[in-house]
Formats: sequence, C-alpha cells, structure tokens
Amino acid sequence: MQLAILTWILAYLIGSISPIYFIRKQDIQKSVEIIIQIFDFIKGGFPLLLAFYLSLPGYAFYLAAFFTVIGHCFPFYLGFKGGKGFITTLGALATLWIFQVLFNFFTTTLLIVLTLVILTFYICLLFLLTTHYHHKIFLLEQKEKAVNERHEQLQVLAERLEKHEKKKGR
Repeated sequence: MQLAILTWILAYLIGSISPIYFIRKQDIQKSVEIIIQIFDFIKGGFPLLLAFYLSLPGYAFYLAAFFTVIGHCFPFYLGFKGGKGFITTLGALATLWIFQVLFNFFTTTLLIVLTLVILTFYICLLFLLTTHYHHKIFLLEQKEKAVNERHEQLQVLAERLEKHEKKKGR
C-alpha cells in the first residue's frame, strides 16, 4: 500500500510538471505548442507505466491517472492553478486502453492455445482408444472363431460318440 501511495504522490508531481511555465507566453510558437501537447500526453501515461512496472493492483492504475490529471490541473507551485487537463487525460486514457487491449489479446490468445491443446489431446486420446479397442475387438473375434471351431469339433465328436453307442447298444 505504501508503494501505491508513493506512486500516487509521484503521479501528482509528474502531472504538475508544466513546461509552459518556463516559457513566456509571447515566445510560444506552433511547433513549441505541439511539443508541449505531446509532453502532456506522454505525461498522462507515464505514471500508469510506473504502476504497471511496480505490479500495483488494478485500482492503483486509475488513481495514478487521476492524480496525474489533478497534478496537471492544480500544480502546487503555481498556486493550484494549472491547465485544463484534457491532453493529459487523453494520454492516461490511451495508456489504460492499450493495457486493456493487450490484456484482452493475451487472455484470448491463451484461451485459444489452451483450447487447441485440449482439443489435440482429446483427438489423440480418441485415436489411441479407438485403435486399442479395435485391436481388442479383433482379438475377441479371433477367440470367438476359435471357440466356434472347437464347438463344431465337439459336436462332431458328440455325433460320433452317439453313433458308436448306438452300434454298441444293438
């Protein structure tokens, strides 16, 4: 929990970093403005990457994103008057979305692989059992044939014995 709280404090501090504070408003050109927006976008996702790296629980990601945006909107060194937080929020949401997509991709991939492994095992087992029982049936048919032949031999012997007794009994 202490690690999560430390991450949230760090997220607030990262969110409060504002490069526009160090540049005078008159000196801002379009290219610098785009660089500042890219910085704000990346700044929104960086604490989430830190939370992921530290293996924090799921709710810590959302709070890290929240504190980053709060840090951007209310930086302590500017008297708690900062930016609107739109680009920083987009960066945090994009990072959360990427985590969700990757999690779903790997979860789906894992389920597909497990299903294929189980299906392959089932088919192999079915083949082995079919082959095994086919062999057993073949052996039983051979034994049945041998029993039938012996039964016929016994009938022939029984008939011969009857004839022999009839001859003797005359």
